[in-house]
Amino acid sequence: MEQESKAGFIALVLEDYGRRPLWMSLIFYFCLYMTFIYMPFDMFIKPAAEDHEIWFGFTLTGWWAKATEPFHW
Repeated sequence: MEQESKAGFIALVLEDYGRRPLWMSLIFYFCLYMTFIYMPFDMFIKPAAEDHEIWFGFTLTGWWAKATEPFHW
């Protein structure tokens, strides 16, 4: 059953690739990755001590960076 769902998902992705130019599909899937995988990691898992945000040339670090993160997304 799981093999069928994987094959169905792959077929769906390949069909989706055929609907638009390759460069547009790559940007679309990059945006999906950033929205559903990287952003939750960045906001909820990554320690605040590692956060850096740049706003109008000013660097925010720590909890200030974590607090302003959603505005960048």
